[in-house]
Amino acid sequence: MTNPRNKLVVALLILIAFITSHGCAAEVSDIDKAKETVTQFMNFTYTISDYTSLDLSVPDGLYTSIEEYEQLAESYATQRFIDRNLSHRFPWGIRKSAAKNEFNLKVSNIILDQIEQDEDEIYMDYEITLHLSYQDGSQEEVLKSGKLQLLKVDDKWKINHEKS
Repeated sequence: MTNPRNKLVVALLILIAFITSHGCAAEVSDIDKAKETVTQFMNFTYTISDYTSLDLSVPDGLYTSIEEYEQLAESYATQRFIDRNLSHRFPWGIRKSAAKNEFNLKVSNIILDQIEQDEDEIYMDYEITLHLSYQDGSQEEVLKSGKLQLLKVDDKWKINHEKS
């Protein structure tokens, strides 16, 4: 006669194996992947840990070339978005301001809310808190908010448009 306890142990082992192979390997949702892209991009864009290292004698200040900026940004953004930022001199405006006003910059908080999603596109509201630390020891926080459009490109979410 089979021991009922052995049947229970076998049933539990089967259940654990099923849960491990199907339930515990939860995939990261598209929304979470898109939010991670935005978070990484905001930190990439709004982090200046040493304003004294910015060289304003070159157009980009922090990057050694436009190609370097494009290479760094392509993980987070479409080429269309990168080109638009470059045409508006966006990366350099932040760095120029930090160097001239003698402050370091970092993102201290990011709030992301989804507006709308379909298979290959997400619209998202964002609000970031930027923390400025000035050379004289004073500090300031600035809020920046807007809307982002992200597109799925090669199975990755990338920022395609920003409206501040």
